[in-house]
Parts: sequence; C-alpha cells; structure tokens
Amino acid sequence: MKQRHVIFISIFVLLIASWYVLLVIPTKQELSKLQSSLYDANAQITDFHKIMMIAPEFYKNHENIKRQKLQLSSQLYSKKNLLSLFDELEDRAKTNNLEVIEFTPSVEELLRINHLLPEDNKPQTLNMVITLKGRLYDIGNFVKGVETENFYQGVDFCRILNTVDGQVNSNFVYGFKAVLGAIRKP
Repeated sequence: MKQRHVIFISIFVLLIASWYVLLVIPTKQELSKLQSSLYDANAQITDFHKIMMIAPEFYKNHENIKRQKLQLSSQLYSKKNLLSLFDELEDRAKTNNLEVIEFTPSVEELLRINHLLPEDNKPQTLNMVITLKGRLYDIGNFVKGVETENFYQGVDFCRILNTVDGQVNSNFVYGFKAVLGAIRKP
C-alpha cells in the first residue's frame, strides 16, 4: 500500500508540477504583461490629463505672445517716425518754394518693414519717393539739404520732367533711402 501511496503522490506531484508549468507560469507572465501595459496606459492617461490641464494655459500664453509680437512689430517703425519724416520733407520743400505732390513709400515696403525684425547694429531703412513741383534751382537746394540730414542714406533714383509748353516749374521725382527714427527735432 505504501507503494500505491508513493505512486499517487508522485502522480499528484507530477500533475501539480505540470499544471504549474503549463498554466500558472504562462498566466503569471500574461498577468505581468497586463500589469505592465496597465501601468503604461495609466502613465499615458496621467500625462494626457496633465497636458489637457496645461493646454488652455499654453494656448492662452501662445496667443498673448502672438499679440505681443504683433504689437512689437507694429512699433518697429512707428507711425510717429514716418509722419515726422514726411513733415521734415514737407517743411524742407516749403522752405525751398516747392510744392509737394506725393510721398510714396510703397505698401510692399511698409509690409516688409512690419514683418522684419531689425538687426541690433543696423538701423531700419525705408525707400522713399517724393514728387515735387518747382524750379530747378529750388529742387537742387532741396536735394542738397536732404542729403545733409541724419535720416538720408543714399539716392535710389532721380527724375526731372519738364513740360513742352515752356512752363518754369518742373516735376521732380526723387527716390532715396531714409533711416527711420533719425529725424532731428529742434
């Protein structure tokens, strides 16, 4: 009978060992994988939750920065600087008995200036075109005076138009580069 007990115990131990090897170990491995996946998913959900909590603040900050960028870029050249340049040129024209017909910094030029950040050591310039009407002597004095100003950086072109009917006054179109913000105020 002892031998029978030993055989039953051996079979029972063999069945338990087989059951453990065939069912328990793979189930534990699968459970470990599931726990790892669950941990990773929980970490992702926590990260997503943090992102969702931070996203509105991030978006608000992004919009504030965008608004500040637009405000700063609109101040890169101020309307005041541009108008003071126009006023200076108009005053100089009146001093020289010239009639100002038109100022034309192009829209493309103004938009380009508005979107470019100025370099630290390089002043911001604007291509100006002024159309005047007057005598050639007065036009010469006007150009001579403009070329001595701080804002003047160089001529782009110069065109003098005379009429065939013999009028004394000529139309003068003068293009030059002006440094913004360099107008001297007395």
